[in-house]
Amino acid sequence: MMKILMTLFTLLTATHAQARPDDSAAPRMDSVSLTKQLETDGPKVTAERLTQSHNWAILARDIARDDASLPPPLLNSLLSRAPADVTPMLQAALRTRLQHDALDGLSVIVPASSSPFAGAAICGNGTPSWQKRIAPMVTETHNVVLALQRQDCLNALKTHPAG
Repeated sequence: MMKILMTLFTLLTATHAQARPDDSAAPRMDSVSLTKQLETDGPKVTAERLTQSHNWAILARDIARDDASLPPPLLNSLLSRAPADVTPMLQAALRTRLQHDALDGLSVIVPASSSPFAGAAICGNGTPSWQKRIAPMVTETHNVVLALQRQDCLNALKTHPAG
């Protein structure tokens, strides 16, 4: 099942990376340069650049890889400005990150329940087998700073229980 999820994630990121304009003159996008852009230009301008350069797939890859150079607060500010068409890809990346390191994955989940990147959207919409694997991992996390994200995720897992 993990292989299927990774294949799906690869296909999603490849689809968004296709048909990119010729941006050979544009600086190479990586998590370090993205963090610098967020710090200097702010999330609104950075999100606009990601959209114009079709680089949301690169961000999704870095989220899934649990890239340490993208601090969760900066990442959260950027996720809130993601266009709707890349939301499923970014949600899949968050599920992958959560599966690799539940505590770190929770740090990127947005505490606002109305967000497409909140625990309800991320944890409640995974496959039943993913939910079954992730539930004990999330239950075992204990961090007072991430209590809202943890509870939101656990509530979503209870609302949408795995088969």
